[in-house]
Amino acid sequence: MIQDIAPKIFYNEYTPEPPAWEDPVFIFRGREVLLGRREDGALCCPEAGEFSEEDLQYLFRIDGRKYYLYREDFPEDYGREAPDYGGQVPEKPTSDTDSLFARLEKLGYDRCEIRIFRTTDPRELCFAGMTAWHLYGWYRESAFCGRCGHPTIHDDQERMMFCPVCGQRIYPRIAPAVIVGVTDGDRIMMTRYAGRAYKGHALIAGFCEIGESVEETVRREVMEEVGLRVKNIRYYRSQPWGFAFNLLMGFYCEVDGDTRVTMDEEELSVAKWVDARDIGQEERNLSLTADMIMHFKECRLEEGKEKSRPDIQDNKKKKALDPVLSRIRQIWGQRVPGLSVRRKGVSAVLLPLVCKDDGWHILFEKRASTLVRQPGEICFPGGMVEEGESFRETAFRETMEELLIREDQIEIIAALDPVMGPSGASIWPFAAVLRDYEGSFSRDEVEEVFTVPLQWFLDHEPEKHMTELATIPGKDFPYELIPGGENYPWRRKKNAIVFYRTRGGILWGITARMTYDFIRLYQGE
Repeated sequence: MIQDIAPKIFYNEYTPEPPAWEDPVFIFRGREVLLGRREDGALCCPEAGEFSEEDLQYLFRIDGRKYYLYREDFPEDYGREAPDYGGQVPEKPTSDTDSLFARLEKLGYDRCEIRIFRTTDPRELCFAGMTAWHLYGWYRESAFCGRCGHPTIHDDQERMMFCPVCGQRIYPRIAPAVIVGVTDGDRIMMTRYAGRAYKGHALIAGFCEIGESVEETVRREVMEEVGLRVKNIRYYRSQPWGFAFNLLMGFYCEVDGDTRVTMDEEELSVAKWVDARDIGQEERNLSLTADMIMHFKECRLEEGKEKSRPDIQDNKKKKALDPVLSRIRQIWGQRVPGLSVRRKGVSAVLLPLVCKDDGWHILFEKRASTLVRQPGEICFPGGMVEEGESFRETAFRETMEELLIREDQIEIIAALDPVMGPSGASIWPFAAVLRDYEGSFSRDEVEEVFTVPLQWFLDHEPEKHMTELATIPGKDFPYELIPGGENYPWRRKKNAIVFYRTRGGILWGITARMTYDFIRLYQGE
């Protein structure tokens, strides 16, 4: 979808910095945006070096590139209730964006409708453009206080407009909405909007109302638009959609009872059941709607292949009738394969990635010397799973406590393979990005923190030293119950202990093993 710009990373924190000459600037006027094209045909924006710094509003960053918005100028008292206006708000003054458009058009830039960002070349610019237009609309709407009419000012610490007269705080507006795939066996309800510029295929959609859960929104919107009752509502995935200030949440559900459609002609021009085999190709790399349509099609067609094979169907029927297999499926159906989770000794840790000037680094801790367990050892932030916690929640909590950071500074990007410690305890690691980390840590638990460049691990193989694990029966072991008795050939297991000699200290044991496993997977091994 349009927000899927990996491996590039979107940083939406408000951390304004002076622009570099080549940083892109979005210039909007209503639903128009000024864009150019590079020699390879890709879209491009005017560069920050063509403007005065005070005319630019910092928006966000994608990897190392900062994006800015051109700010229109308004008189300081525009929108203020004042006796000079007789209690009326004056007419909006003419913006200087018109003359700016004219100047830049002469340099080869064109006026484009913002729907051009629905294209995908380059993908990150299209996502940036959609998000920039979302913020452009909010900045325009928030230039004056809705409570007292006084001009607002931008807060220095966060993306928030502040009224210096009445204290009103205004944050960006995000409207939650649902996209609904209503299904009936191999059919899905597809629609087209009435009276809108977009004429492509759509699913049922609508905004969440005050006091309404998203599940209630699903039921209400389906009933209002096509007159159907639904059941078995299931969440699929979400998408930011700055074109309409939305956060879209996708759901599938099944029609409950009568399948006859009663279409709301004010909202829709078409509403019909479409068989999965009749669905064409949708651009699923853009919108949640298209992704849901194609996901339904692919799943139904795959199921159709299985239905056409009698051997598979007969086998499924036999399995469904077997009470033992049914119970096993019920119990284990939602479990994730991995090491057994024990009641004692279950831990979760974070393998933290920090972006520095020379690239990505992995962060490590040195445990405080005052700790009872493993004082002075090098490790990752983490700890024991508490009752009622998930592994992710433990990794978040322990990292926040040990590094003194906020939850919104942590972004988990991968669940790594769990490992078993020498005592039999399972450890569940997660790779995560730390945002805006400035080196803080709790001295009660941590003596120091340090980072090692990811590239260093790619360039240096670890040392490996072998140990041997043996089974030694106890004095009261019942040898008479096993073949061979006391001469039973117990196996010995050799185990490699991994060592890394880093500038920050020696990595070994479980921490070195998790690091080594992460690097091997990163290298594609």
